[in-house]
Amino acid sequence: MKKVLAIDGVAASGKSSVALKVGSAISFRYINSGAVYRAIAYYGIEKLGSHFPNQMGTIAKYLNDNPQTIQLNWKKNGAFAIYLSGKEISDELHSEFLSGIVSKVAAFKEFRLIVNHYLIKVGNRYDSVIDGRDIGQIVFPDAWAKFFLTADVKIRAQRRAKQLGIELTSPKFNELLDSLKKRDYADKNRKHAPLVKGEDAIPIDTTDTPLDQVVELILSKLPES
Repeated sequence: MKKVLAIDGVAASGKSSVALKVGSAISFRYINSGAVYRAIAYYGIEKLGSHFPNQMGTIAKYLNDNPQTIQLNWKKNGAFAIYLSGKEISDELHSEFLSGIVSKVAAFKEFRLIVNHYLIKVGNRYDSVIDGRDIGQIVFPDAWAKFFLTADVKIRAQRRAKQLGIELTSPKFNELLDSLKKRDYADKNRKHAPLVKGEDAIPIDTTDTPLDQVVELILSKLPES
């Protein structure tokens, strides 16, 4: 049986960066579940344009009938990659536009079932570190190890702003902060698989903890077998 290390938590708490480093340290495959939802959003916009948010069922039916349309893979350096109809789209999934609609995609039950199917298929094949919102609660309730990352929302906004090259004194920063607050609310209050820390997940507050220290803390708390 393959091992799954689940790292859940709020948006911009450092899940992806931490999961990638932890996976590298223990030779596990890294899977970014959020990128799969973004890939669905990307595909939906590509096919339906502005009509996509109101016709998500059409895309869900197509992906159920054609599951190979989106493929999860890895590059030679171990980096997680997503392919759409045979073309890698990993670098195209970080736009502000996709960030604005991905919470709606993630709240759509049919898409959650599709993404879970992708994750379970890969998790049953490889020892994996998977980050997301409901990995330890819904997708892999019997995961080998579970962690839940949190951080102050303003600190998270500052980190995201740095990634996007947004000045902290600009109006766009306030927009970013507001969008994170709205994303937190949407994640915690959606009908299907809301964001919640499981009783068996180890909490880690990353507000004042550097990335490498978070990684070391997780590594120190992993089961011995």
